[in-house]
Amino acid sequence: MTHKSLKIIAFMTLGAFCFCSTSCKTDKNKTIKPLVIAFKKEGELTLRKATNNAIITTLDIEIADDDYQTQTGLMYRTSMEEHQGMLFVFPKATYHSF
Repeated sequence: MTHKSLKIIAFMTLGAFCFCSTSCKTDKNKTIKPLVIAFKKEGELTLRKATNNAIITTLDIEIADDDYQTQTGLMYRTSMEEHQGMLFVFPKATYHSF
């Protein structure tokens, strides 16, 4: 090999080393904050017995009535309080998968 070839190989090796050492670096100061969505009461839903119309329970509900809200649903939520729920409203009465 010529002196010029060795210089090119050395330069390329040094460049590859620098690229790998900077691209694999982790930033320990960078923190990722989880997305938190709080419950937003938009209505109440009362569940009644079919036989005598007695109230079973009343729920505070958040309404999902557009594409974005329906697709996002309960994503990014870690919990809900007791007697809270989400009501999904669809334009047509048909089977839906979740």
